[in-house]
Amino acid sequence: MNFQIRLFVVPLGSMEYPVFDFGGVGMAHYRAYLLDQHHHVISVANLQCADEQEARERAQQLVDVNDIELWHLDQRIAVFEAAITRTSMAAVQGRVQPAQPPTMKPK
Repeated sequence: MNFQIRLFVVPLGSMEYPVFDFGGVGMAHYRAYLLDQHHHVISVANLQCADEQEARERAQQLVDVNDIELWHLDQRIAVFEAAITRTSMAAVQGRVQPAQPPTMKPK
């Protein structure tokens, strides 16, 4: 597969966010939105894909600790949820007890 990766910075509101453009010729345009813990857009990956299945596969590869929404024009295609989102990580961190040092048993 031959494709190009270009990085743009696009203003969204009062902040600027990176936009990745995975280009291709004669292919459909999809957008993969990287979401924060409040489901606000952090950045956008522009995907040029042969079909929806390829777009789903490429969007799935972008999932890390943030959820990804895949869109084609004005239609949301899919939501890919991170196994551990930042929200769930924060909740776990608040409940996890600190590790206790091992105790020595007397001989």
